[in-house]
Amino acid sequence: MKQIFLSIQSELSRVSTLKHIDKNWNQLNHEQPPVKWPCALLDIANVEYSQIAHLHQIAEADVEVIVADMRFTNTSLRNPNREDGFDIFTLLDEIHQTLQGFAPANAQPLVRTNLQKVETGYNYELYRMTYHTAWKVEKITDSTKVQLEPVIIDDHINRRFTNVL
Repeated sequence: MKQIFLSIQSELSRVSTLKHIDKNWNQLNHEQPPVKWPCALLDIANVEYSQIAHLHQIAEADVEVIVADMRFTNTSLRNPNREDGFDIFTLLDEIHQTLQGFAPANAQPLVRTNLQKVETGYNYELYRMTYHTAWKVEKITDSTKVQLEPVIIDDHINRRFTNVL
Protein backbone atom coordinates (compact mmCIF):
# COMPACT_ATOMS: atom_id res chain seq x y z
CA MET A 1 0.00 0.00 0.00
CA LYS A 2 2.83 2.36 0.79
CA GLN A 3 4.09 2.35 -2.80
CA ILE A 4 0.59 2.99 -4.12
CA PHE A 5 0.25 6.12 -1.99
CA LEU A 6 3.72 7.34 -2.88
CA SER A 7 3.00 6.98 -6.59
CA ILE A 8 -0.38 8.74 -6.28
CA GLN A 9 1.32 11.53 -4.36
CA SER A 10 3.93 11.87 -7.12
CA GLU A 11 1.25 11.88 -9.81
CA LEU A 12 -0.66 14.63 -8.01
CA SER A 13 2.48 16.77 -8.07
CA ARG A 14 1.65 17.33 -11.76
CA VAL A 15 -1.30 19.47 -10.63
CA SER A 16 0.55 22.77 -10.33
CA THR A 17 -2.31 24.47 -8.46
CA LEU A 18 -1.87 22.17 -5.45
CA LYS A 19 0.45 23.67 -2.85
CA HIS A 20 0.38 20.78 -0.36
CA ILE A 21 0.02 17.00 -1.00
CA ASP A 22 0.17 14.74 2.04
CA LYS A 23 -1.26 11.72 3.80
CA ASN A 24 -4.40 12.64 5.69
CA TRP A 25 -3.63 12.55 9.41
CA ASN A 26 -6.45 14.97 10.28
CA GLN A 27 -4.42 18.12 9.66
CA LEU A 28 -7.63 20.00 8.83
CA ASN A 29 -9.03 19.40 12.31
CA HIS A 30 -6.52 21.82 13.82
CA GLU A 31 -7.57 25.39 14.49
CA GLN A 32 -4.80 26.50 12.16
CA PRO A 33 -4.27 23.55 9.79
CA PRO A 34 -0.58 22.89 9.08
CA VAL A 35 -1.07 22.91 5.30
CA LYS A 36 -0.63 25.26 2.36
CA TRP A 37 -3.73 26.03 0.30
CA PRO A 38 -5.07 24.44 -1.81
CA CYS A 39 -4.19 20.98 -0.59
CA ALA A 40 -4.87 17.31 -1.32
CA LEU A 41 -4.76 14.78 1.52
CA LEU A 42 -4.64 11.05 0.77
CA ASP A 43 -5.97 8.13 2.77
CA ILE A 44 -7.45 4.68 2.43
CA ALA A 45 -11.18 4.41 3.04
CA ASN A 46 -11.73 0.70 2.76
CA VAL A 47 -9.83 -2.40 1.67
CA GLU A 48 -11.49 -5.74 0.98
CA TYR A 49 -9.44 -8.88 0.47
CA SER A 50 -10.35 -12.03 -1.42
CA GLN A 51 -8.37 -15.24 -1.35
CA ILE A 52 -6.64 -16.71 -4.41
CA ALA A 53 -4.18 -19.59 -4.77
CA HIS A 54 -1.19 -20.20 -2.46
CA LEU A 55 -2.35 -17.78 0.26
CA HIS A 56 -2.15 -14.85 -2.16
CA GLN A 57 -4.94 -12.28 -2.05
CA ILE A 58 -6.55 -9.65 -4.22
CA ALA A 59 -6.99 -6.32 -2.41
CA GLU A 60 -9.71 -3.97 -3.63
CA ALA A 61 -9.52 -0.51 -2.12
CA ASP A 62 -11.13 2.89 -2.06
CA VAL A 63 -8.56 5.68 -1.98
CA GLU A 64 -9.77 9.03 -0.67
CA VAL A 65 -8.42 12.35 -1.85
CA ILE A 66 -9.57 15.22 0.36
CA VAL A 67 -9.30 18.48 -1.55
CA ALA A 68 -9.43 21.67 0.50
CA ASP A 69 -9.03 25.34 -0.32
CA MET A 70 -9.44 28.66 1.44
CA ARG A 71 -12.48 30.76 0.65
CA PHE A 72 -11.28 34.23 -0.22
CA THR A 73 -13.90 35.41 -2.68
CA ASN A 74 -17.55 36.21 -2.17
CA THR A 75 -19.56 34.24 -4.75
CA SER A 76 -22.60 36.48 -4.55
CA LEU A 77 -24.23 37.24 -7.90
CA ARG A 78 -23.49 40.95 -7.51
CA ASN A 79 -19.74 40.44 -6.92
CA PRO A 80 -17.91 41.10 -10.20
CA ASN A 81 -15.10 38.67 -9.14
CA ARG A 82 -17.44 35.88 -8.07
CA GLU A 83 -16.03 33.40 -10.60
CA ASP A 84 -12.80 33.24 -8.58
CA GLY A 85 -14.82 31.71 -5.73
CA PHE A 86 -15.60 28.70 -7.91
CA ASP A 87 -11.95 27.87 -8.64
CA ILE A 88 -12.16 24.77 -6.46
CA PHE A 89 -14.29 23.13 -9.15
CA THR A 90 -11.56 23.75 -11.71
CA LEU A 91 -9.09 22.19 -9.26
CA LEU A 92 -11.33 19.15 -8.71
CA ASP A 93 -11.55 18.64 -12.48
CA GLU A 94 -7.78 18.96 -12.86
CA ILE A 95 -7.16 16.40 -10.11
CA HIS A 96 -9.67 14.04 -11.67
CA GLN A 97 -8.07 14.36 -15.13
CA THR A 98 -4.74 13.50 -13.51
CA LEU A 99 -5.89 10.51 -11.44
CA GLN A 100 -8.63 8.90 -13.56
CA GLY A 101 -6.99 5.91 -15.26
CA PHE A 102 -3.63 6.42 -13.53
CA ALA A 103 -2.19 3.04 -12.48
CA PRO A 104 -0.26 3.46 -9.22
CA ALA A 105 2.64 1.11 -8.36
CA ASN A 106 1.57 -2.47 -9.26
CA ALA A 107 -2.14 -1.66 -8.99
CA GLN A 108 -5.04 -1.41 -11.40
CA PRO A 109 -5.88 2.03 -12.79
CA LEU A 110 -7.78 4.39 -10.51
CA VAL A 111 -11.48 4.86 -11.27
CA ARG A 112 -13.46 7.61 -9.57
CA THR A 113 -16.51 6.28 -7.72
CA ASN A 114 -17.64 9.28 -5.68
CA LEU A 115 -17.34 13.02 -5.14
CA GLN A 116 -18.80 14.43 -1.96
CA LYS A 117 -18.91 17.84 -0.32
CA VAL A 118 -17.60 17.54 3.22
CA GLU A 119 -18.39 19.79 6.16
CA THR A 120 -16.91 23.20 5.53
CA GLY A 121 -14.35 24.58 7.97
CA TYR A 122 -14.17 28.11 9.33
CA ASN A 123 -12.74 29.66 6.22
CA TYR A 124 -12.13 26.76 3.85
CA GLU A 125 -14.16 24.15 2.02
CA LEU A 126 -13.57 20.42 1.54
CA TYR A 127 -14.44 17.84 -1.09
CA ARG A 128 -13.81 14.10 -0.86
CA MET A 129 -12.99 12.31 -4.10
CA THR A 130 -13.00 8.51 -3.93
CA TYR A 131 -11.13 6.31 -6.39
CA HIS A 132 -11.23 2.50 -6.62
CA THR A 133 -8.25 0.28 -7.41
CA ALA A 134 -7.07 -3.29 -6.82
CA TRP A 135 -3.77 -5.14 -6.51
CA LYS A 136 -2.36 -8.57 -5.76
CA VAL A 137 -0.91 -9.24 -2.30
CA GLU A 138 1.53 -12.14 -2.31
CA LYS A 139 2.25 -14.21 0.77
CA ILE A 140 5.89 -13.82 1.65
CA THR A 141 7.43 -17.01 2.97
CA ASP A 142 10.72 -17.36 4.75
CA SER A 143 11.31 -20.88 3.46
CA THR A 144 13.78 -21.66 0.71
CA LYS A 145 12.78 -23.90 -2.17
CA VAL A 146 15.24 -26.70 -2.86
CA GLN A 147 15.40 -28.59 -6.17
CA LEU A 148 16.61 -32.14 -5.69
CA GLU A 149 18.29 -34.09 -8.48
CA PRO A 150 15.94 -36.74 -9.86
CA VAL A 151 16.77 -40.35 -9.04
CA ILE A 152 15.81 -42.96 -11.67
CA ILE A 153 15.81 -46.65 -10.82
CA ASP A 154 16.31 -49.16 -13.63
CA ASP A 155 14.10 -52.06 -12.57
CA HIS A 156 15.78 -54.53 -14.93
CA ILE A 157 19.19 -54.33 -13.40
CA ASN A 158 18.27 -52.59 -10.18
CA ARG A 159 20.84 -49.86 -10.67
CA ARG A 160 20.52 -46.21 -9.79
CA PHE A 161 21.16 -43.49 -12.32
CA THR A 162 21.33 -39.90 -11.32
CA ASN A 163 21.35 -36.87 -13.48
CA VAL A 164 20.34 -38.79 -16.61
CA LEU A 165 20.41 -35.77 -18.92
